[in-house]
Amino acid sequence: MTTIQDAPKANIMQVFSPSSEKQNARIQNFEDLVTILRTHPAWLEEIRRLVLSDELMQLPKKFDDFVKNEFHPLRQKVDHLDQKVDHIEQRVERVEERLDRVDQRLDHVDQRLGHVEQRLGHVEYDVDSLKKDVAELKGDNFERKVREKAPSYFGRLIKRCRVWNNESLADALDDAMDKGIVSESEREDALKADVVATGILRSENKEVVLVAEVSMKVDKVDVERADRRGQIISRVLNRPYLAVSIGRDSTEGAVATAKELDVMLI
Repeated sequence: MTTIQDAPKANIMQVFSPSSEKQNARIQNFEDLVTILRTHPAWLEEIRRLVLSDELMQLPKKFDDFVKNEFHPLRQKVDHLDQKVDHIEQRVERVEERLDRVDQRLDHVDQRLGHVEQRLGHVEYDVDSLKKDVAELKGDNFERKVREKAPSYFGRLIKRCRVWNNESLADALDDAMDKGIVSESEREDALKADVVATGILRSENKEVVLVAEVSMKVDKVDVERADRRGQIISRVLNRPYLAVSIGRDSTEGAVATAKELDVMLI
């Protein structure tokens, strides 16, 4: 009698065939089949071949080949890329640290530049102040020269030129204010005249008072001051006035205003 244990590999289908007389006696349920297949691994492999297709049977080998030939190399590449990424991250961190140091140095430079700008601002202010002081000194020195050498500057306009000092002019203005001839504001304005001189007008041979405004560069305001102060002092001294603006240069506005007010430009 042929049993499932004694059946050769080639006749395994005969053992499981429905025509087998002993099948019901030897294999009663699924557990009996599992037990027999566990006992005979070769039979289990044969059943696999019968049940599964060739492609499915080759899947384990293909998977092993994939793991060996593709997955492992790919994993190595990924690991290599990870190392490169780690290296790049380290380099980026070093670059960031260097950039932080550069930012700190730039902040320090900005602070120093801020201090330099402040100092330059002070220097510019000092230079501007110095320029103004020098200009004032030049103007004061020029005014002093004109007053000291009035006959030389105004000689072609008047003869017997006599310059009034500030004290004498102030006395005359005070007397005129007491008489109501000038107001207090007019007195203060007239006392600021740069040069006041009396003499005889050469062109008409009559006594006049010359009132001059002195400036390095004569402008419209200088011309207007000379005419306004000349009118005040003319009333005080009861003489015709000759308004003069004297300088080393003059603006276009000064020239136009001088023609309009009949003020002499020297």
